[in-house]
Amino acid sequence: MYEYDAAPTVSQERMAQRIHRALHTVYAVEPLPTHLVTQTAMTIRDIKVARNLRACRIFYEPTSTNKAEQARVEKAMDQHGLLLAKLVKEHALLRRPISIKFALASEEKRRLDDIYDQLEQQLRDE
Repeated sequence: MYEYDAAPTVSQERMAQRIHRALHTVYAVEPLPTHLVTQTAMTIRDIKVARNLRACRIFYEPTSTNKAEQARVEKAMDQHGLLLAKLVKEHALLRRPISIKFALASEEKRRLDDIYDQLEQQLRDE
């Protein structure tokens, strides 16, 4: 089984929440090199932390439906992902070093999330 597929531990959840808060702080405070790496151009789908708390993957998804715009967002994340990761590390005030990488969210994960959202909405309506 892949490490990120298992249910997260409490420490993994706390670290993911801390990184998520730091990411929001970066968006609010820091001047970013391009608007393509901001919340207007992409959505953070999930944050997964490894069991040893040394590696983290932030899964994102471009918000635009235009293929050219999506490609520009992916290219901008490739170019400026290291800077964004460095800023997140600074604002998270982490005690130990961690590797933060940005990855494109998979289509399957998006479809599953949509199905879960529909089921949740149906349960609320009943």
